[in-house]
Amino acid sequence: AINFAVRKLREENPELKILLLTPLIRADRGLVNDIGVSLSEYVDAVIRMGELNDARVIDLYNLFTAEEIAAGNGYTTDSLHINAKGHLRLSDYILGYDKVSEN
Repeated sequence: AINFAVRKLREENPELKILLLTPLIRADRGLVNDIGVSLSEYVDAVIRMGELNDARVIDLYNLFTAEEIAAGNGYTTDSLHINAKGHLRLSDYILGYDKVSEN
């Protein structure tokens, strides 16, 4: 799906800069989904798709630790969804990444 989307986007706009973002870590990071894929395996797949499609990847999975995402540690509302403090850290990270990668 990522390959198809990137190809279509580049067909329409060859100069388009494409950023792929990995998902954020979860407090329950060891769990697998219904088809047996863990979140870290999904992260690895997004990184590989970035390499294959010459797209930059921002690794948000490693932005927070599982302990920081755990409930009551200030960055999430429920161990999954980040709150205002978490969004501020996320936006600072993405904006800082973009500035560094442009140089």
